Amino acid sequence: GLMDFFWSQYKNSYDETENRLLSSATLTYTIIPKLKLRGRIGNDFTSLGIEDRRYNEYPIAYNSGGSSTGSYSVSKGNYAITYGDALLTYNDKISSDIDFSLTGGFQSRAEKYNDQYSGTQQGLISENWFSLANSVGVLDNSIGSKTKRQELLKYAYIGIANISYKNYLFLEATGRSEYSSSLPPQNNNYKYVSLNSGFVFSDAFKMPNAISFGKLRASYGIVGNDAPIYQSNIAYTQTPLQTVNGSVPSLTLPGAYGNSLLKPERKYETEFGAEMRFVNNRVGFDVSYYTNYIDDQILSLSTAPSTGANSQLVNVGRISNKGLEVSVSGTPIQTPDFSWKTRLNFSKNTSKLDYLNGNVPELIFFEADQSSVRISAKPGESLGNIYVYPRSTDANGNF
Repeated sequence: GLMDFFWSQYKNSYDETENRLLSSATLTYTIIPKLKLRGRIGNDFTSLGIEDRRYNEYPIAYNSGGSSTGSYSVSKGNYAITYGDALLTYNDKISSDIDFSLTGGFQSRAEKYNDQYSGTQQGLISENWFSLANSVGVLDNSIGSKTKRQELLKYAYIGIANISYKNYLFLEATGRSEYSSSLPPQNNNYKYVSLNSGFVFSDAFKMPNAISFGKLRASYGIVGNDAPIYQSNIAYTQTPLQTVNGSVPSLTLPGAYGNSLLKPERKYETEFGAEMRFVNNRVGFDVSYYTNYIDDQILSLSTAPSTGANSQLVNVGRISNKGLEVSVSGTPIQTPDFSWKTRLNFSKNTSKLDYLNGNVPELIFFEADQSSVRISAKPGESLGNIYVYPRSTDANGNF
């Protein structure tokens, strides 16, 4: 009730302390004219500490059944992300009007997460003494959920080529071969490419005075994506089991089953756009139209409990999107002392489930009331459809 709310807000305490350190270093070395080597390394470290104190709700003299009220828990977390790259770049001119550059190199990223948790169970022995030694029951370590260690390693070989003509026509091509430790070994490498172009026609042609800037752009790209950390693993979870002879290891399968055949996602996207500004950049618009589809989308699907797990991570199939984005900007008022800039955005996106792999008949995102209300999608349908049972009718269609 209301008193429970006030007790939780004004009596109990939840204190969180976070420290974060960001560091980076970059070294650029000119090997020969037009050829440079750049090396970079950086680190993002976060330390987190949490203390949760919940006071006894009544004197311990009224305790019964080997339990009490109140609780105390502490959490510690250390999270470190270390990244680095080495890039070799060559810049030159083919002619006085054509510039180009070539870049090749290596990138790496290592992530480490270490969480530790311990808390009292069944209340506090001594009233409002917040210590782990004051637990009525065996301490709760929440192994696997709040106490866990995780590591992720990703690295990639990359190549980039740029060419421009008179600084108004641009073309860029990229290639990347990436490896991720969150995927099964036989499928942990995925390659993708992109092609981007831009044409600033306001610099190429003589335009009316009212046109300040005009640009057309087009791009095509393939992007890979890996699985969440450790989610594709097929491994037992170990917890201590208390016996009269001491603790013994207890091995269980997780409720979410992994997948040793999991493949990376691949997103294929095409985009066309135009940008124009008028009247000394006082008014402008930006329009983009895109289409994309994701092959081997990685999702967790529900499974029959008889299989030993409630869900499994799988490549479900293909999901496609298409949409339009429009942005209109303007500066209604501009004086030496005051200016007012405004922007209006509009977007429309349509998502569709193209097909599903295997024997999966549909994707169910949400269901309630014994499946009488369901948000799901079948092949060929749009995502986000809501289904309910129709009202019963007689032979004439009357309710």
